[in-house]
This record gives sequence, structure tokens and C-alpha cells, in this order.
Amino acid sequence: MARGGVPPPRRGAGALRSGSTPAGVTVIEDRYDPQEFYSAVAGLENEPERGSRCTVCYRLRMRRAAQYAAEHGFQWFTTTLSISPHKDAKRINEIGQELEAEFGVKHLPSDFKKHNGYLRSLQLSEEYGLYRQDYCGCEFSARARQAPQTHTGPHRG
Repeated sequence: MARGGVPPPRRGAGALRSGSTPAGVTVIEDRYDPQEFYSAVAGLENEPERGSRCTVCYRLRMRRAAQYAAEHGFQWFTTTLSISPHKDAKRINEIGQELEAEFGVKHLPSDFKKHNGYLRSLQLSEEYGLYRQDYCGCEFSARARQAPQTHTGPHRG
């Protein structure tokens, strides 16, 4: 917090598009097509985080990255999805290997949570004023985060 308890201004995708990227990273913004996502996950709306809906989403997002990489002459592709403690890095990397075989572009397997990666991502976000949200971005995950948590374990009063 800064300025008398008022949070500092946050920079998200708009800041990245403006060219003010940390470490000289080139940002390639894909088209946004929510209907493609909704069609892909139809019937999986009530799946829990890390369930089948997430697998479909991982594959959808990573397929677009692999396809873009193949079409534009990149040798490698990867994803930042594995930074989240809510995402399954093993499954993400398996999908990456499948897409590597399909598109002929190498996948960089990763688990960015390892070696305090998640903590480091929080520090860098703060340092660069980047926006962070506490859900993946899909409305189903957002709703699950907002739902009251029910205690199902034994009462410890």
C-alpha cells in the first residue's frame, strides 16, 4: 500500500500492450473469443478447480500457443499456467508434450511453482505494478472463489 493506504495504480494487459514490459519481453496478444471457451467446456460448468473443465481449457489455450509458434517459426512454446498453486503442472506438461508432437514445435515443460516460483511471481508483480487476480479468469472459477466455503470436517469448538 502507498499514498495513505490507497493502493498504487495497477498495470495489467494495457501496460504490456503499451510496450512497458519488464526485461524486454515481447507480448503477443491472441484474439479473445469467449464463445470458443464456453463451447469447449459445455457440460463441465460445475467441475471443480483442477477438474475436467480445466484440462479442456489448458488444451484450448496451449493449442493456440503451439499453433501460433508453428505458424510463425518459433522453435519453442510454453505457458505460465503452472505458476498457479491451483493448476496441475503435470497435466499441463503432458498436454504440452502432445501438442509438441502435433505441431512440431518443442514444448518447454515447467512447474514455475518450484523453488519459490509463486512467491517470486508475487514479488515481481508488485515490483512492476502488475495486476494479479485470485482466480484463473474463467467465470466458473471466479464464482467458486466467491461462494461461501462450507466446513465439512469435524467441529473443533
